[in-house]
Amino acid sequence: MSDDNKTNWNDIFQQAVEMPWATLDDEVRRAERIKEIVDEFVASSCEIGQVIVRERLLPVAKRKYKPINVGGVAGGEKFIVNNVLFKFARDYRGMYHGDEYAAKAADNELR
Repeated sequence: MSDDNKTNWNDIFQQAVEMPWATLDDEVRRAERIKEIVDEFVASSCEIGQVIVRERLLPVAKRKYKPINVGGVAGGEKFIVNNVLFKFARDYRGMYHGDEYAAKAADNELR
């Protein structure tokens, strides 16, 4: 997978979901394609996430993936890589008085 924001995960997934499923063979092909897409998405996202976490203390200029401004500062640094939005919940601006509280706020967003 590339990191140049060209993979349109939603389109790829929708194409797989819309594959024919009239016969058992169709259903198997459709399910295999969906599983393949999910596996690729997870592998790509995990790899990117690991880089973001590993480079968190580097100056922004030296990071592989640069944080972007998508509005607001709550929720931590935001990155769009390979058409996926990553939010790294840490208190890089001192809003939460520590990373632990930033992580709790991010956890509440997921509920």
